[in-house]
Amino acid sequence: ATLFLLDPRGIGAWFNGIPEYLSGWFIPARIPASRIPIALLVYELMAVIFSLVLVIKYFTSSEQRTPGKTRLFLFLALWIVLGLSLLMLYPGRLVSDLVWLVLPLWILAAIGITFLIPGERVKSVAVSQALFILLLSGLFWYTLAATTRSQYGISQYISHFAIMGGILALGGLTTVLVAMGWGWKVSSSGLFLGAASALLLYSVSVMWGASNLRQNQASELLSGTPSTDQTDLAEKIVGEFSSWNTGFVQYIEITSLVDAPSIKWAFREYPDFNSRSHLANDSMPDIVITAEGSDIPSLNANYRGEDFVWWTSPGWQGSLPPDTARWLAFREAPLVKEKVIFWFRSDLFKDGETEAFDYSDN
Repeated sequence: ATLFLLDPRGIGAWFNGIPEYLSGWFIPARIPASRIPIALLVYELMAVIFSLVLVIKYFTSSEQRTPGKTRLFLFLALWIVLGLSLLMLYPGRLVSDLVWLVLPLWILAAIGITFLIPGERVKSVAVSQALFILLLSGLFWYTLAATTRSQYGISQYISHFAIMGGILALGGLTTVLVAMGWGWKVSSSGLFLGAASALLLYSVSVMWGASNLRQNQASELLSGTPSTDQTDLAEKIVGEFSSWNTGFVQYIEITSLVDAPSIKWAFREYPDFNSRSHLANDSMPDIVITAEGSDIPSLNANYRGEDFVWWTSPGWQGSLPPDTARWLAFREAPLVKEKVIFWFRSDLFKDGETEAFDYSDN
């Protein structure tokens, strides 16, 4: 916060966060408490699994147990348990607050992975087993996705989930057969490599969506505030309209009647952009931006409007969207969409014209 004491103002910013945190105890809950552990499983599945593997392996075997490691494990486990409990009790919680638990969770997972990494050259049988488990993981995910793309009856859904259970059973049977033929050490190496590869691909996929690189980022559990939607399309159309009338992409006059930081940021490079609460008398800018539903007679008379979905936000109240399988596979969920209207002055079109209007009645 202070850039290593180079900027002492960061100390004040840190202390300003304390009243904001305390006020969060006296507001209605933003999201259900159950969404916190579910989000932890969805986004940090690899870390959760290998942390549990470490806990089970450490407390069932005394080979790697030392006083120093015991204190470290207890400290990290206490950090995770207390942090998760406090976060679920805190009314002003957000899913993004899980960042405080990611560090100790991944430290435990990293230690667990070091216990499972083969210490010698991996045999070809273990590699083949790992590839087969990775293939089964892909089939499992494909079957899950297939249940959401067609209108099936109850029997079809049951058959799909039975296939998914059979895929998991086939992976377990393969592990047992390899252990019976080549020993548990070879089998465990293949199981670890296959499971780690599948979990790594899954982690990259969910983090890609959580980093807001997908268009449907509002469907993510980490989305605590409305996200922008058709901003790129709006910027493209405004740029083409400006180039058509002025010869330059960013030299059109824009007045926004919506005081939103995202709109100001989208048109920050336009020198003739300004944000106001209302249109001034006799003012007819080239483009006017209004919220959907606002009624301004002068715009209806002298402008042509086009609406854009500017904000999207989650449209469900529970821990997960209603169709959980569809959400897991494709991040499709109910969304609340808010639009803004871009009004382009009519006389700037080839066949357009404007009418005289009395602004004194506005």
